Amino acid sequence: MRSSMRRVAAASAILLLVPLFSRPGDLLISAQAQSDDRPSIVLIVTDDQRPETLSAMPVLLERLVAHGARFGNAYVPHALCCPARASILTGNHSHTTNVWRNTLEGGYANFDESSTLATWLQDAGYRTGLFGKYLNHWADVDPTHVPQGWDAWFAFRENCCSYYGFDASIDGSVTSFGDDVYSATESAQRAAEFLLAQPEAPTFVMWTPDGPHAPAHPEVHDAGSYASLPPSRPPNYMEKDVSDKPAWVRAKSIWAAPKRQDVDALRRRMFESMRSVDAGLRVIMDALAASDRLSNTLIVFTSDNGLLLGEHRSMGKAFPWKAGHQVPFVVRYDPLLGSRRSSNEIILTIDIAPTIAELVGMEAPPMDGTSLLPILRGDRLRVRARALIEHGQQSSSVAPPYCGVRTRYELFVRYPTREEEYYDYRADPWELDDRSSAPSKRTRVANLRRWVRAHCSPTPPGFAW
Repeated sequence: MRSSMRRVAAASAILLLVPLFSRPGDLLISAQAQSDDRPSIVLIVTDDQRPETLSAMPVLLERLVAHGARFGNAYVPHALCCPARASILTGNHSHTTNVWRNTLEGGYANFDESSTLATWLQDAGYRTGLFGKYLNHWADVDPTHVPQGWDAWFAFRENCCSYYGFDASIDGSVTSFGDDVYSATESAQRAAEFLLAQPEAPTFVMWTPDGPHAPAHPEVHDAGSYASLPPSRPPNYMEKDVSDKPAWVRAKSIWAAPKRQDVDALRRRMFESMRSVDAGLRVIMDALAASDRLSNTLIVFTSDNGLLLGEHRSMGKAFPWKAGHQVPFVVRYDPLLGSRRSSNEIILTIDIAPTIAELVGMEAPPMDGTSLLPILRGDRLRVRARALIEHGQQSSSVAPPYCGVRTRYELFVRYPTREEEYYDYRADPWELDDRSSAPSKRTRVANLRRWVRAHCSPTPPGFAW
């Protein structure tokens, strides 16, 4: 197995690693690039990560959280892998990208690759590289395809999940990796090599490991490291009384013991798989330091969505509740931060692209998201008061379509059946008591409904008012 978890050597390694990504023009550094002091960008997007698993990541806590901003109210606008990743790459909601599914049709086939973070940054003179998971089913069309905007391309061919024994496209050439190569370790090392190859040039790295997505196979040396982790049993786990919930929730059964045990075991493996993601983060951070980039690099760590593990009798994402939409979100950028800071203002993952665009001063089209730089600079406490969530009809019936709005303290959701849910987190943090029909909330619910109707447009597939 590659010794990719060792600390990246500094000066001598740089010259040795340069040829690894030799493509036409790759090694030509213009005079402008040699003197370019624009920040580099490292964007890390994990898969199905719940914020609680950050406790398994000491490197992240020590080298990102301690030097940056942690957002405790960060959410995805559409809790499903392919739509969520399309939104991160464009700064737009699904009703703008038209990416609604994890399938090819309605998903990747609808994605416009000609205008993304990668193309904007490349046009602005950045070196760009993706290492890990791309959009679901991209390889079904052509596994040799390298999307526009990427100078280096190391993308897992599988939709899910690449741990041991996986295929990857390396700049368009499909390569098989054996059972002795772990995907998070390999992709992190390649991301680090790309950062080291041209330390003078502003660089954009997007590292997207598959962890901790189910089945969450940990690296061999981490297997069993969380065997004693207690089961998670929040108050909304296997919610007993769902009489106030929509009919599709009332139809859900309480899990039998074997299902509970299986999901508990998955949760333990999710924690274990995050140890390799944390080790990969160390390799990337060491490469930033070795290439003298760390003091001038924006690092963003987040996930494509969260995951329900028994909350409201449900397993998976795609649901409107907090556990499916809430994600870890940490930012380090030393020129603006430099020490620990926290924010509980509501932000979305579609805010990443406009934040990067403003920071580097590049040309980009209008986006649904909002730059977070005012928060990072300390100029403003919030960039929005309300956040739209949406979900379209899927090939499976896991969850119906919905439109909704989330505020710092509330959740309102509307379904095509005209059923609604409203929760006030100040009184009900576990979403146990739907108050959408409460007389005392009638005016508030009506106001939120009007806002959703105005902003959830066009409506998701399968949704109608």
